Amino acid sequence: MIAREVSFDLLFLILVVVFSTFIPMRMNRIFSSLPLVLLMFLFLFSCREDSRKDHAGAGQEVSEKTGDAVDTEPDVSRYDPATSDTVLAGRISEKLRELFREDLEVMTEFDRRYQFYKVNLDTDASGEVLIRFLSPYFCGSGGCTLLALDNDLSLITRFTVTRPPIFVEQRLENNWKVLMVRSGGQWKALVNTGDGYPGNPTVLPPAPYDAPSGNAEVVFGDMKSSLPAMTYSF
Repeated sequence: MIAREVSFDLLFLILVVVFSTFIPMRMNRIFSSLPLVLLMFLFLFSCREDSRKDHAGAGQEVSEKTGDAVDTEPDVSRYDPATSDTVLAGRISEKLRELFREDLEVMTEFDRRYQFYKVNLDTDASGEVLIRFLSPYFCGSGGCTLLALDNDLSLITRFTVTRPPIFVEQRLENNWKVLMVRSGGQWKALVNTGDGYPGNPTVLPPAPYDAPSGNAEVVFGDMKSSLPAMTYSF
């Protein structure tokens, strides 16, 4: 690629030198040569652009501002590690296409945006996943749809009218961690009975606590002091 760039630059320099020799000549001879010079310049410019585009590899695109190949892969170090597993995101996207296959025809690319958070909700070490969606397609005036999936990405619970953040308490009931959410101006405790968590916090009584504990893990907190969650699309 470097050799080709040098050759194009050398050709451009020669073109400039040749053109400069026309200056002492008569004006009518200069103007008669201008169309040829312009055609040569346009050919040279198009060759340089094609060369740069040809050398933009996988995961790269050509910058409209600089004409250089730019890396389009996300820098995962800029995001919360619990949200930036791109391999897991591929599996989740496939699962979501399966869960919402009847909706895909009417959903836009914007509707399919989501974020996930890896968190351990039970007593094993396999880990589970909480998912939230980011478009009005999954949200209403009372809140949004969120999902809890197990390590195999099987559905644990589909939450409705729920608003992040979700506070994952370290306290266990029925071998599952208690989740705390804010609903209707009150804190609600979501307890997994073994068949999943309650899906609609609005119908639950207020929690017997004034607020989540200081040991709770905050999921989808969107705090300015923390790294943001990575966004994906299915």
